[in-house]
Amino acid sequence: MPLSRTKITCNLDIANGDAYLDYVQVPDSSMNLSAQFIYCGLDADVTVTLQQSLDGSKFDDVTSMVLDKDDTSATLNVMNLLTTWVRFYVQVGNAKTGTITDCYFSFN
Repeated sequence: MPLSRTKITCNLDIANGDAYLDYVQVPDSSMNLSAQFIYCGLDADVTVTLQQSLDGSKFDDVTSMVLDKDDTSATLNVMNLLTTWVRFYVQVGNAKTGTITDCYFSFN
């Protein structure tokens, strides 16, 4: 199956607090997801939680990962994800500064 890629330009300012990224429709027959976050200037680690939905309205948590303040990118891979829509919930925790600039989704 060919790889399908989607980019979400976030420009999410951590100072604005917790946020949901735009949701993305999963291509038909895709079961594997890779998501890469590009970020800069974090003064503390930030948690992002992958959420899934079958109706595009109600989302449930799948798994979480940490954006390390000492790095500038992080990737999450999820296999056998059976859903129609995905999005990320960003929890800033103790972080007061920094920006999540982009999120790339790849499906296959």
